[in-house]
Amino acid sequence: MRIEKTVFISYRRTNTFHARAVHQALCGRGYDVFLDVESINSGAFEQVILAQIDARAHFVAILTPSALE
Repeated sequence: MRIEKTVFISYRRTNTFHARAVHQALCGRGYDVFLDVESINSGAFEQVILAQIDARAHFVAILTPSALE
């Protein structure tokens, strides 16, 4: 069962500043937020990301012009 105040943030590395700002704002409002700021081992990357997406009630995509390039 997912806890409603959980969020996964998807972003491109060039948008780290924006992703961190959203992360900080949501955490300040009591949300448990996954933001992959640390490197995930390449062999486990897909597994970790998919598990975190599945475990979260909400998904936020940071879309900027550079994210769409």
